[in-house]
Amino acid sequence: MFNDYEDIRDELIRAYENLMREHEEEREEKDVFVDIIEDSDKMIVTFSLPGVVKEEIGLWAKELSLDISAGDIKKHIVLPKAIEPDEVKATFKNGVLSVTLKKRE
Repeated sequence: MFNDYEDIRDELIRAYENLMREHEEEREEKDVFVDIIEDSDKMIVTFSLPGVVKEEIGLWAKELSLDISAGDIKKHIVLPKAIEPDEVKATFKNGVLSVTLKKRE
């Protein structure tokens, strides 16, 4: 009978640890500061990525979205206007990624 209780206890501990791990992953994504500045012909999307090195960053632009990955961080941004995906410029300095996107005419 003790084994049944130990099995239940072990299962509850595993479920709790999985839940906390999932919550931590969600929290990490929310902690990424994102700012979008828009003018007549472009948008500048800025990401705060402290502790990330340039070689870890992946960036994918589509007509209405921008995706980044940097180490454990993954972020999907739905853009307010359509862009030219082939005309993207990015700079990374002091933990800040700035992405300049040309708006579609």
